[in-house]
Amino acid sequence: AEIKEESKLVPMTFTATQESNAGTRTALNAGTGVDWETGDKISVFDGQGNRTFTLTEDVEDGKFSGTASSEATSFTAVYPYTEGATLEKDGSVRGITLPAEQTATAGSFDPKAALMMAYTEDKSQLNFKNVVSLVKVTTDFDCRKIVLTAKENIAGTGKLTYNSGAPSISLDSDKSQTVTLKPASEDGVIAAGTYYIAIC
Repeated sequence: AEIKEESKLVPMTFTATQESNAGTRTALNAGTGVDWETGDKISVFDGQGNRTFTLTEDVEDGKFSGTASSEATSFTAVYPYTEGATLEKDGSVRGITLPAEQTATAGSFDPKAALMMAYTEDKSQLNFKNVVSLVKVTTDFDCRKIVLTAKENIAGTGKLTYNSGAPSISLDSDKSQTVTLKPASEDGVIAAGTYYIAIC
C-alpha cells in the first residue's frame, strides 16, 4: 500500500474583510474603516486541521498570516480563533461558543462574542459574514451588569454552518436563555452609554 505523506504546511496570508454591521461599524471605527484589532486571531480549516492565523502588524490591511496545507483547495475560517474546533465532512464547524457572559465594550460588542465565518476557494481572500445578531442596549446610568433573557436559547456551544454566505449557529450544549453583559473589571461598572449584546 502506498503511504500518503501528510502534505506540507506552507506560509499563507489571507486578506480578510468583515460584513458591515450597519450602525455599529461607524461607532466602532469612528469612520476610519479599521475593523480588526491588534492581536486578532482566526481559525482556518484546510481540511487537515484547525490552523491559527494572526493579524499582521499593519492592522488596516486586514491581512492574517499562518501556515496551512499546501494541497488545500478550499478554506473555511471562523473568528475568533477557537481551540479544539473541528471541521465536519459537511463543511460545518463544531465546537464554537457564543458566550453567555460577555464583556461590555462602549459603543461596540465583546469581540469574543462576534462570531463570523468565511468560506473560500481563493488562497488569498476571506470575506467574513456575521453569525450573530446584535441587540443594542442604551443605559442612562452606570450598571453592575445588564442581563438579556429570552424565551429561547440565545447562547451556548454548537456548530456553525456556512449556508452559502448566511451562516448560523445551532446549539447543542451549555445552552442559555440569558446573556449577561459584565463590566471589564470585577469591581467595575458599565458606564452609561450604548452597548451591543451578541445573540443567536
